[in-house]
Amino acid sequence: MGDYTVFMAGMKGVGKTSLSVQLAQNRVVSDGEVHEANTFTRRVIVGSEEHTVSVTDPGPEEDAKKLSTSMRFCRGFMLVFSYKSRASFDCLTQFRSIALDAKGVSSAPFVLVATHSDVKSGRQVTPEDGRALASSFGCPFLEVCSMNYDDVENCFVELVKEIMAKEAASPPLSMKKKKDCCVQ
Repeated sequence: MGDYTVFMAGMKGVGKTSLSVQLAQNRVVSDGEVHEANTFTRRVIVGSEEHTVSVTDPGPEEDAKKLSTSMRFCRGFMLVFSYKSRASFDCLTQFRSIALDAKGVSSAPFVLVATHSDVKSGRQVTPEDGRALASSFGCPFLEVCSMNYDDVENCFVELVKEIMAKEAASPPLSMKKKKDCCVQ
């Protein structure tokens, strides 16, 4: 069993809280529900093992410094955009850069998630756009309707899989072989 702290990144109004609440509480967020920064926790099954996912869902008014501090301690990131908003899609490269800078690394576990998959008309972003961006980031792309619990849970399961794969490929510094050195 593992514990995974993940960060939801994306513009205000794309459905980050809806995804977090649906995962943790198995309920749909109602219109007008007030949102503040929060952490949601839920156990998920990956393969045959149970893992705990703690989701950091920033408040809508979080500034860049607070975001960076919160991101530093997360093991993976969910980049979220809405099919109904081109602007929410266009800012994901910046959110990814902020996350990488916060952790001081050149790569990290990410999944790219498109919300409002149930909306077919009036889309400003296509699935092809999502797949292309995910490919450029080297991460999975998933489509979700926050009304469907199975879709939502799958997003978090995929992120845990990405974290596990990344960490298996890159052991912690304490496990890496140290170079011999000699002091004269």
